[in-house]
Amino acid sequence: MAISRRLAWAILLAAVVTAGLLRQFHAAIPSSPFLPAPFGSLLFFLIVILFLVFAKGWGRRQEIPYAGEGLGRVNFLALLPLLIALMLEKWVSITIYGPLFSAINGTRLRADLHNVLYLIESATGLLIVSVALLPLFRRLLPLLRKFLRPRRIPFAGASIGFALLVLYGGLWAFFRVFSSGGAGGIHLRWLGFGRYTGLVLLAQGLIAFAEELYYRGILQTELAFLLPALGVTRQRTRLALAAGLISIAFALEHFVGSGTGGDVRRMVFTLTCSLLLGVLLILADNLWLCAGCHFIVDVLVLPSGRAAPSGLQFVDGAGRILLDPSLYVSVFFSLIFVCAYARMGIGVALRKRGPLGAALAKGLA
Repeated sequence: MAISRRLAWAILLAAVVTAGLLRQFHAAIPSSPFLPAPFGSLLFFLIVILFLVFAKGWGRRQEIPYAGEGLGRVNFLALLPLLIALMLEKWVSITIYGPLFSAINGTRLRADLHNVLYLIESATGLLIVSVALLPLFRRLLPLLRKFLRPRRIPFAGASIGFALLVLYGGLWAFFRVFSSGGAGGIHLRWLGFGRYTGLVLLAQGLIAFAEELYYRGILQTELAFLLPALGVTRQRTRLALAAGLISIAFALEHFVGSGTGGDVRRMVFTLTCSLLLGVLLILADNLWLCAGCHFIVDVLVLPSGRAAPSGLQFVDGAGRILLDPSLYVSVFFSLIFVCAYARMGIGVALRKRGPLGAALAKGLA
């Protein structure tokens, strides 16, 4: 099924924007009054059609993105796994999570417990959907295994630990040196996240890993594979464009549509963080590192949405929080990228030292 590159781009961009906006505007999706709620949605019929077309070309035809004379056209079948992944996850999260959560937990939970349990269960749902989608992306499995090798966990943990130590240690030293009267009553305090702090941290960890596996591991990696057939052949350009397009979808999901400046700032902040995580995957080939950074960023930003002071904060003598979360996030990402580039530099230096150095560099990778 050969289509023009122009049409392929139109389909791809429409799918990315639609997937980003569906969660906020799903109530506007037409539905049938003759079918039960999960299956009456027009989105469900779209997914069925995509699967039927995919089944027609099951096998090698999905693996080849090029088509047409002179390879100037695109094989539409090769786009289907990405389109299915974008639409299926949204249909599941929009139509299934809510009713299933109510069936499991009832409707009389405390508001704070309701929110944290919903996040845990929706993260579990995203993990299940991501794993269920993997058979559609057989060509990605070697890369995903590479991104998730257990030997990559120590580097991820050491990098995040180093960044947090320098971040908080540096700020503590700054306040000690430049504040009047030594620290001027300023100190670092763990304020927690309410009575369910453990569950909150568990929820943030689960959703961070699930979103990185889905957005970066599957969607971004698959899109980078498809872009050469769409005319983007330079490696750096296609990798950056894949990270950018998926980050747009991720940021649009956080767009509330209130028309306020805060909503726009939130979307820009989310887009920036998502882009940085996408680039980090390109540099480090390490989904553990991306998920860990995603978790830390969520935990750093979480206090800004809570009524009571929370998290690990620098406070003054009166207990007032001194620093905006964006400062923590900016410095944290800067330090993480220092670690990523340092790892790359060490690997290059080792490869220049002969077979033994090459072996050590391979172990570092």
